[in-house]
Amino acid sequence: MKRNKIKYDRWLRMLLLSFALLIGGGWMAWGQTADTNSRQIKLVYSTDNDYHKHDSVFVETKVIYVIPGEKRELFIPEMRININHNVNNHRYNWYIHWYVKSENDSKGVIEFKSFETTKDKAMLQGGEWTFGDTKNYTTTNHFVNVQNGDGGLVWSKRLKEYFADDSGYGMDASTITYTTADKFYKEGDTLYCDVSIYQDGAIKPQKYNGTIGEYTEPTLTKRTKYIIKHYQECIKKYVDAKEEDKKIEFDYPAIRNAMNYDGTGSLTENNLNRTINFSMSSLPNNYFWIGENGQPTQGEYFQYQIDNIMDEYENFHLTTRGTNTNPISLDLQQTQRIPRDMYDGVKGKDITVHVRAVNSQGEKSKDLAIFVFHPLEDVGFEIEKNIKDNDGRYPRRDKGRYELIGSVDFDLGDPIVNWDKKEEENIASEPFGFFGENQTTYGFWNKNIFPLLRTQWGGAAPYYFATSNQNIYGLFRSANSSLHTINNGYIQKSEGGDNWQYRYYFPVLVSADNDKFTEDFYDRTFYISQDKNDPDNKNEIEGDVDLEKRYGHFYYVDASNEPGTVVEVPINGTLCPNTEIIVTAWLADMTRANWVGGGKDYPLAPNLNIFFKGKNGKEEVVLHRFTTGDALVNYSEDGKPVSIGTPKYNSYLMKWQQLYYSFVVESDEIYDTYYLEIQNNEPHTDGADYAIDDIRIFKTKPQVDLVKAGDLCETDINTLRFVTDYNRALDVLGLKKGEKVPENQRVKKEDLPQLLQDYLADKPEDAIDYFTSIYYSVYKESDKSKPIQINYTDLRSSGKQNYRTSYISTKLEDMVWTQTFDYESSKDLSNPKIASAPVYLDIENRELEPGVYYIARLSTHPLTESELNIENDHCALIGEPFQLTISNSNYEITNGETKVIKPEDAVVGETYTIAGKFWYKTSIDAEEFLELKEAKFDWFLGTREEFKAENMIKLSNGGSYSIEEALSELTKDDGIANKDEIRRLLDEKYGIKDDNNKEKEWRLILGESSFEYTMNLGYQSVVIRAQENQKVDGQPIKEKLYCSDPVQFDLGGTPPTVTPGDPEVPDPDPTDPENPDPQPDKDPDTGSHVRSVRVGLIQIQKMEENQGTLRIPIHFRKSKKNEVFAVNTKNTKITVCSTSDKDRKDDLMNQQVATLVDFGDEYVNIAENGAKPQWDKHFFKIQFNENTVKSFREGFWYMVDIPYAVIDKDKKIVYENSFKLTFKIVPEYVTWIGKTDGTEVYHNWNNDDLNHWRRSTNAELYISGEKEAEANGTHNEAYTPMRFTKVTIHGKATLDEATGTSYAAYPHLYKLEKNTGAQEKDPNNVLLNMNPDNLLNEIGTATKNIEYDLLADPEFEVELNQEPVNALSDHSYACVRFYGNACDEIYIKPESEILHTEYLTYNKAHVDYEMDPNRWYMLASPLKGVVSGDMYLPTGENNTGKYARQETPAFKDIKYLNNTEYTRWDPAVYMRGWNNSSVTVVYPKDKPVEYAVLGNWSNLYNDVNVSFAPGHGFSIGTKVSTDFLNKQEKVLFRLPKEDSKYYYYSNDGNIKDYYIDISKNRTEKNGRFYFSPDEKESLTVQTTGMFGNPFMSHLDMSEFIKENGSGSIYYILNGNTMITNIVGAEYNLSTDSDYDPNYVAPLQSFIKNDLKNAVFTTAMIAKAPTSGKKVGLRSATAAASEKTLPQLRITASRGGVHNTALVAGLVTASDSYIEGEDAALLINEEVAAPQVYTLAGNQMTAINVTPELKDIPVGIYGKDASPVELSFKLSGDMQNVTLVDKQSGKVYPVTDGLTLTVSGNTSGRYFLNGSIATSNEVIARNEIVCYANGNGQIVVSSVDPLTRISVYSVSGQRLRYLDNLNMQTVYVKDLAPGIYIVKAESVTQVCSEKMEVK
Repeated sequence: MKRNKIKYDRWLRMLLLSFALLIGGGWMAWGQTADTNSRQIKLVYSTDNDYHKHDSVFVETKVIYVIPGEKRELFIPEMRININHNVNNHRYNWYIHWYVKSENDSKGVIEFKSFETTKDKAMLQGGEWTFGDTKNYTTTNHFVNVQNGDGGLVWSKRLKEYFADDSGYGMDASTITYTTADKFYKEGDTLYCDVSIYQDGAIKPQKYNGTIGEYTEPTLTKRTKYIIKHYQECIKKYVDAKEEDKKIEFDYPAIRNAMNYDGTGSLTENNLNRTINFSMSSLPNNYFWIGENGQPTQGEYFQYQIDNIMDEYENFHLTTRGTNTNPISLDLQQTQRIPRDMYDGVKGKDITVHVRAVNSQGEKSKDLAIFVFHPLEDVGFEIEKNIKDNDGRYPRRDKGRYELIGSVDFDLGDPIVNWDKKEEENIASEPFGFFGENQTTYGFWNKNIFPLLRTQWGGAAPYYFATSNQNIYGLFRSANSSLHTINNGYIQKSEGGDNWQYRYYFPVLVSADNDKFTEDFYDRTFYISQDKNDPDNKNEIEGDVDLEKRYGHFYYVDASNEPGTVVEVPINGTLCPNTEIIVTAWLADMTRANWVGGGKDYPLAPNLNIFFKGKNGKEEVVLHRFTTGDALVNYSEDGKPVSIGTPKYNSYLMKWQQLYYSFVVESDEIYDTYYLEIQNNEPHTDGADYAIDDIRIFKTKPQVDLVKAGDLCETDINTLRFVTDYNRALDVLGLKKGEKVPENQRVKKEDLPQLLQDYLADKPEDAIDYFTSIYYSVYKESDKSKPIQINYTDLRSSGKQNYRTSYISTKLEDMVWTQTFDYESSKDLSNPKIASAPVYLDIENRELEPGVYYIARLSTHPLTESELNIENDHCALIGEPFQLTISNSNYEITNGETKVIKPEDAVVGETYTIAGKFWYKTSIDAEEFLELKEAKFDWFLGTREEFKAENMIKLSNGGSYSIEEALSELTKDDGIANKDEIRRLLDEKYGIKDDNNKEKEWRLILGESSFEYTMNLGYQSVVIRAQENQKVDGQPIKEKLYCSDPVQFDLGGTPPTVTPGDPEVPDPDPTDPENPDPQPDKDPDTGSHVRSVRVGLIQIQKMEENQGTLRIPIHFRKSKKNEVFAVNTKNTKITVCSTSDKDRKDDLMNQQVATLVDFGDEYVNIAENGAKPQWDKHFFKIQFNENTVKSFREGFWYMVDIPYAVIDKDKKIVYENSFKLTFKIVPEYVTWIGKTDGTEVYHNWNNDDLNHWRRSTNAELYISGEKEAEANGTHNEAYTPMRFTKVTIHGKATLDEATGTSYAAYPHLYKLEKNTGAQEKDPNNVLLNMNPDNLLNEIGTATKNIEYDLLADPEFEVELNQEPVNALSDHSYACVRFYGNACDEIYIKPESEILHTEYLTYNKAHVDYEMDPNRWYMLASPLKGVVSGDMYLPTGENNTGKYARQETPAFKDIKYLNNTEYTRWDPAVYMRGWNNSSVTVVYPKDKPVEYAVLGNWSNLYNDVNVSFAPGHGFSIGTKVSTDFLNKQEKVLFRLPKEDSKYYYYSNDGNIKDYYIDISKNRTEKNGRFYFSPDEKESLTVQTTGMFGNPFMSHLDMSEFIKENGSGSIYYILNGNTMITNIVGAEYNLSTDSDYDPNYVAPLQSFIKNDLKNAVFTTAMIAKAPTSGKKVGLRSATAAASEKTLPQLRITASRGGVHNTALVAGLVTASDSYIEGEDAALLINEEVAAPQVYTLAGNQMTAINVTPELKDIPVGIYGKDASPVELSFKLSGDMQNVTLVDKQSGKVYPVTDGLTLTVSGNTSGRYFLNGSIATSNEVIARNEIVCYANGNGQIVVSSVDPLTRISVYSVSGQRLRYLDNLNMQTVYVKDLAPGIYIVKAESVTQVCSEKMEVK
């Protein structure tokens, strides 16, 4: 059987090893050796009690990576730097036991490792070196082999004595090597190192006698556990990890106020913290990577580099030792400090540090770690005296806000009370925590166990044990110097015959300057017991009595250079995501007070790393890291630096400093357990002696409450607000202050409440990106199973909800949107509170009651059904239980002397005594209300709305007041107004009760505590207001302590209420704050909202003339069941109460303008869900009178007061009142003036203001006389059009009728749809959504709340989509909802446009064409039904327009009725069509052939029935009289025409015998845009190559080309010039420098030779851009085009006619002709003008895009050789351009303005050269150019003279050979068509090219 080779090899190796050991004598543990040292011992583990058991020890665990089969060095850091030669000082002669345990068959081998060190290395790290003059030491092997148990190597002072060694120290046992059992090791070995500073072990026999002794180990101090892993795991975890996995992020204190030993810093100023240390997780020799030789290699030292600060990596080194020029590095240095001079460049920013390892050969690893340090404000260390009154640093003082979730105080149970300071009780004999929990990795010093001895510093006897031992901690009550003198400062101990003494050797107390530290120093428990601000002490404080003193322990450690764990603090319970954690701890620096080493070496200050970890099973995750930087120091005198070289001491020693910081647990995962780990973070141990105590971890409780939003006046719980902690809310949402919300958490504008939408309206566009949703709910404390349902939307129809949706911004200043938040008073608070917008409770069915305990809840998402129950949901964000309190009633009503009644019980005919009740509190926090007897009140018979309405009282000096404000002025002591005038005005308007005048009518009672009132009708509202300056015991009561607001109560109950308007939508909220005063939607009497009806004056005129009525629906009505609203027969007059028409206001106020003629009403039980008035059952009708027609003016609004009565079942009036309604008078003719003005855009059709619409003038409509548009005046005011309105679009229109910029004034329509989901605004989805959404910045806003207005319309039933009800009589109107985007007819003047006519509801459109005479135009029609015969002009006879100009009334039909008023021959109109062709060979006379595109126009025609359908192009030219030409006027056409047939005429003007019926092409949709609401959104056309823009707006050619998949070239004829255009992905070019090729203007056509069929879609609709370039031949403005290419324009001119060729530079272009990159020349044979071109390859081009300007041929195409003038224009980076005339040899430098006269038909003579500057090069090479020029010729051209040309066939036969040429251009003629190889040589170059001759 074939044996397994691996197992066999292992077996053989073990056999041989065993044999070697046996023959070598003695026995040892498998796999372990001690080199040549064969001494052995049996080791017995202690088991006698908890503290002496072998495993009763704190353990530090490390992962060690190894290369299998290679030795791996391990050592004890403290032992490598401490050695004592003094025979009486054994401080570091520790017990040390190294051993291996394994899960494998064989375990690794450990061996002694010798190393050499020096005194300098040891002292540099704070070590102890007492070796006389010896400066170097090399360790030797003194290990003893452990013969039994775990085996291993052991050494101790006891063993040294046992074997009678004269040498040997702890340092000798500090270092070993480990080697795996074989080269196939993966894992399974664990190496241990146990150490002890105690001598309580025993050995038998006491001296070595040649036998193997038995050694009982002493009590262990510490254990280090090394888990051995394969080096490949290191590479995987650290070297090859992803960059994000290498990141180690820390928060750190940005500020550190300290005075450093080098004189830097300050105690008071905000100094940058320059003390950040970063520690690698292991020593550099524990990192491996694959070296350059492909083998694993090991690190020897670290290097680091700081982003944006250091260009190169630097070695780890000490920044507190050495100099910048001579840095000192420690061996295997693991911790590095960021040098202090490297912080300035990253002030306030993150610091990013990269760390790599370097091996002994200098090879570098990849980055092993990337440390990222985030600076935080208001965290870090602070001296206690500076913060003791700052509650913000003491979470323990605020139990309502913070919950303690973890703490450690080291007190080991209850503290001692009133300690008598016995030395024996000063230090604990038990460690902190349990060994199994391993809450620290430092060893514990137990005072009761016999330790190793050391001498007193200075070497004097007797011998003492010091408390300071590296990496060992003790627990102390105090460290004050007074204990040093009792019993001579020593404590006597004895155990097992061993006697010793110990002393508290805190370095600060035994070093120089120790006399400066005489204050008592105790643990934190003592100081907390004396803190009168501590909540646990407040109940014990009575007067000045002393508090009970309590004493616990603090943790003291002398930390070394390793990141050992000082303490772990377990967390109680689990934590929810986004929980805010606050950590506080107290630390005191206990190191030496002064320098050593001649003044250059100061001790390290304490420096910690703190980790917050979560744990699931064995998996452990770091959730947050914080590094403290150095603790605070103060090396100063009175806060001032001490001069260099002067001895200094740190006065902050032995003073408690508080560490404070907070963070948010951002992990979404919930862990089984959590804990806080505090680690040492020092580069060495010189210093780093510190005390730590009172570590507390808090979590911030959810701060969410529900509070009354009203004030002390509320006697019911009506209005509430949810209140929460702003910072905490951001935490739970996972958001950062000032940062945009992640996209998945952002809100949509349409979902926001109107209050927030209004706030955002004036903010930058991205302001909404900082907002997200947050949700509130409220529970009864007694029922946490579900929240209380409340109608949070304030809409009855929406029912009740489980939660309130609110909105929060990451910018605190944005929270003012709620109108409940004061930013100025909150911005500097550390924990500002924010509130939701108000929550209004149901008045009739109150959900919350006073005196009941509730709990408020905050949620990050809408609650689902499964999330409602919070009984066992520990992650529910709930606040503390609370109650809602209310005031008592503010009034009392009695009937008779004592009977108290409710207001609603008052009845008609009874007299009542109404008395005020004044309740106040003694302080704002007081729970009880007190009553002030005989207080004074003011009373008002009316509503609170009217009482608070503004501007009700107007003084002669211009001041104005509400009733409330006026009464306040009367009673204020410091009132400054004219009180007599105020009182007089109040009396005149409302009447003030006068007991001496019984007949006087009054509504005001002033300064009375009560009054009597008799009920004359069934209802009366009363307002009570407490006067100011009420006093108790002579002192005024502050307003905030009583109800200072007016309170309304209603006698007889709530009065019936009725308001007009749409019954299916609520009132807008809020009303428009931007409207002027007066406002059309605000009641001038009460300030309440008023609905509006839009109506035309022509509609009112028709109603008045024919006794028609306007029917208006009821929005809301409320009454008792047996009461209905009716016409008040005593008063039917509808009068004007306010208006925007200032000129007529005085004459109209209180004048009757209409009569209430009908009131349709029946009872509605609004308590029923969804019950509301109905359009057909609840309405009223009014009839306008003659005064309305005469007085109302278009463009103004008029608010009217409409009286009504309430009658009971007996028709008896029980209540009289009135309501308000506003009429907005819409003009019949309006003109659009909206434009873009700076940053504001005014293109929204549905906006009323004067930035959008004005009334039209007669002049712009070609109307004469004072009629039509100006019949109602010449004022500008207007409103958005209605269905009867005639609209004029004039692109140049302005408010003042001056001429503006073409196309500037244009409306941009968008689709109006009914709301979806905006429940608060539109619960029934009946209103239009007026928001342009993502087009807002292009269109602008509609008039706010315009969708709420009703419109007078005869088609109201159709609009409501229901069967006719209450049918209207003739000339009567009813109301419909706002429809928008509508008019009757629309008239488009020249150079005007309207975007998206497909959204316009209209009846007919009129379009003007204006053009120069005697030139051709390429035109298009946006209208359907247009035929060629429609293009006729007026003669100007019989006042029918003007000669050649259709200046007839804009909206009047046009017909060709006779030859007198219209003609086709004077002015004459010519028409032609376009026929395109393929590429045509054009033969310039006597020159080689070149290629161009020949375009053909049709013959002129007079066919009157050619369809000019949208999308098709046509060409028009006009010929006019000489007189007209001399006037330099333009001809003006207008479409549509109303003709149904056209006659043909003879030359003498007589009608010929026949006519043409055009009805088939006319269709019934004449005068309609193709793109209208009743048409499709696309148009497909088939043409001969000429297409027309079918839109009444600009056409986006890039969209057109993209949709139709065609080339990027198109042409437009401009008079007699053909303009060539390219619209490409990289560039846009035109041969007309003033023209933007991106757009084609409305009414314009264009030629696209590569298309037969095309599709137009509404996506191609574009607005007129604004760069100043032309955008079509009929426009004057253009868009900013893409980045301009370097360009050269060459214009050929003759006889006033011009044509241009363009050469543009692009480094990526081809030098041959590429369709779409270049544009071929389109030759217009009808034009005699010459056409200039350049060649691209052999293609004649109008646009030539080339990578370089080298010998580009320039030619002129013309019908004859008459001279032509060439002019040149350069732009961009065209440089050093020359025109070479190869015939004459002349070279012309081309500059702007250069002109040359050349032959009118030439080619092959002129060439362009030059350079094109690009971003990275200038192309300026001279090369030979070869091209086939047709007709059997090849042209060869070169800048330098040609010398030789050879022409070969493809088979290699030489056909032509031309030599000794010395010329720049050569023609090789008479070549048969075919393929040739041309080799051309010049003086400097050789060129070979393959050519085709055609």
